Amino acid sequence: MGGVTGHATEAPHIYKRERWYYLLIAEGGTEYGHQANILRSRTIEGPYEAYTANPILSHVNRKGHPIQATGHADFIQTPDGAWYAVFLGIRLFSKARLHNLGRESFIAPVTWHDGWPIIGEEGHVELFYPTLERKHSESSVQTIEFQNSFDRYPLLKLRVPKPQCYIQEGGNLTLIGEVSLGEWGGEPTLLALRQGEFATTFTATLDLTSLEGRAGIVAWYNSDYHLKLQVEKQDETLFNVSMIRAVHDFEAVTKTLEIETSSKVMTLCCTSDEEYYHFHADENLVDKASIATLCTETTMYMTFTGALLGIWAEEGAATFVKEMRVENR
Repeated sequence: MGGVTGHATEAPHIYKRERWYYLLIAEGGTEYGHQANILRSRTIEGPYEAYTANPILSHVNRKGHPIQATGHADFIQTPDGAWYAVFLGIRLFSKARLHNLGRESFIAPVTWHDGWPIIGEEGHVELFYPTLERKHSESSVQTIEFQNSFDRYPLLKLRVPKPQCYIQEGGNLTLIGEVSLGEWGGEPTLLALRQGEFATTFTATLDLTSLEGRAGIVAWYNSDYHLKLQVEKQDETLFNVSMIRAVHDFEAVTKTLEIETSSKVMTLCCTSDEEYYHFHADENLVDKASIATLCTETTMYMTFTGALLGIWAEEGAATFVKEMRVENR
């Protein structure tokens, strides 16, 4: 099928409304040319006639809007007869057309004109619709308690994770790292959550008394692109805390602090905004790194997966105390 544009036609959905069968398709690829087009027929077999005012969803010519790459739509009808579209898109944080949150799901109202559906206002959508606001606001803080089963949380691990590398005991979590995060072979030990907003605070507490090898927190895109705060023990009270950046095909230590402490634990924190990730160890700012490091457009892959925030261990064992948490600010 050539679709409407003849380029990257995919994700077909067929609906029946009144006497018409409607064929909804995504076209233009899942990047900045993304759009949704509609065709219809009196019979399900076709032939299908394209709507002359296609696309019914597109921000291709709306370059300054914070939502881009809109497409892959689906229709729903509520019990009261109202129509809506759910669809994919991305949120930009700068004029440079960069995004680090990956593709997200959006919803917008659908209206019908002369028997054709239109998403939003002539195919343009907004970040917020007053009629679609949640009746009960969700908490801005997500806490992963290590005493609970991980099945209840939207957690991610790498590749084929080994259960013996993630040990929950006594309300704490011990990670056993066998290889480094930058290794494409093996199974790096990482437990992470998707970054859901531009402005976030991610925290975890590391047990210093049991630290072997290297461990810490990370802002992660994949093995070639990540920013990690690394803690390594020199002796019982002295620790090297380093900022390590992996970009394209190289990795570099950009900052190292020697932190002397008699405490048995160290709180590690990564805060983000629309410019930087800032990494702290207790009250010490170790380093900051540009958000652009983890943007889809600056990588070799254009995978639209978005950044993760998590804890990790390499070449040894590390225990994290009680919980990790993400706060959307």
